Order: sequence, then structure tokens, then C-alpha cells
Amino acid sequence: MNHCIRMINVAQAYVSTVAGICGTPGHADGIYTQNLLNKPDMVGIDPFGVLFIHDAGNNVIKMRQTNGYVSTLLHGACRHDLNIGVPKIPFELHLRGMICYKNWKDSVVKPHTVL
Repeated sequence: MNHCIRMINVAQAYVSTVAGICGTPGHADGIYTQNLLNKPDMVGIDPFGVLFIHDAGNNVIKMRQTNGYVSTLLHGACRHDLNIGVPKIPFELHLRGMICYKNWKDSVVKPHTVL
């Protein structure tokens, strides 16, 4: 409910925000400190380090590229893929293999402008 995604680096003992502005809900694409999320509730990562975020408050999937830019994907850009095996984990979490088409970006969502 903080409207952002945080990363914990245990090896170097620090926490950083990688998407959204903590405490500020919204719906905007852009670079770090300019993109906005509204109640993100699930994340996934591909083998290349691209982060996929389910933005529940806006009912969209956001994609954070390795350069830090966050884009909104079109509805239908991500699908359940039965060919992708999911790892077994020792705690209660439901995982599904997914495939997302990274070039299916929503061109209607405008980048956020910081005033």
C-alpha cells in the first residue's frame, strides 16, 4: 500500500526504491522519480533483469527495464505459459510461468512530469 517497489540488497546492506514514488499513488510511465504506481501487489523478473509489476490499483502490468524506465504494457501483453516451469519454494506463494511481450507498450499513458 506504499505505491512503490523496493529492493533489498543483503550483500551490501542497503534498500532502494526501483519503481514508483513511495507514498504517492498514480499512473505514469517514466524514469525513476517520475513513474507512478497505485497499489502494486505482485512482481516478476525475467532472465535479463526486466521487472514486471502488477499494478492492482490501475489494473495494468508495468515493465521496469534494466535502464530504470517504467512502461505500461497493453492489456493482453502477458499470458500464462504452461511451458515455463516454476521453482518450488518453501513458503506459501503461488507462482505461474508467464510470458510478456515487451514491445506491446501502451502509448496512451503519458510520462509523469515533476514540477
